[in-house]
Amino acid sequence: TPSNNGSVSINMKRVVFGVKVEVEGVTDGQVKISISEAPDLYIEYPATEIQQIFTFQNTYPYASWTNDNYSETIPLSVNWLKADGAEVPIATQDIAFKRNMLTTIRVKVNDALVDNNLTITTESTEMGDGGTIDLEGDGGTETPVDPNP
Repeated sequence: TPSNNGSVSINMKRVVFGVKVEVEGVTDGQVKISISEAPDLYIEYPATEIQQIFTFQNTYPYASWTNDNYSETIPLSVNWLKADGAEVPIATQDIAFKRNMLTTIRVKVNDALVDNNLTITTESTEMGDGGTIDLEGDGGTETPVDPNP
């Protein structure tokens, strides 16, 4: 309650996480980093890194983001958009991002052409055990493809 000549203190906490992506081995084009519920990030060759801050999506009213160790597991994917128009998937992984912390993700790409095949080697920083998630499909429906319509 404000009073004459009194003061009011409001304690606030950031509801954000930081992402830094470092790439190695890209020889042209750009690297596209997609994080669920966020704008895509692009690293244009010859640059090798990008850094950004994002807001958590599940902050109200159910998340306990005021906890100092709050985190959310968010899908992240990395694709190489080569100068010749080819899009090469590099890696897809669920990452546990922590509140008010910068997470650095290192991606190594090997663009070795052998017998007209592109070989990609990926390296991902080891993450702590976030538990196991089981996914079950519903069987789906196959749609036949008629090559001679």
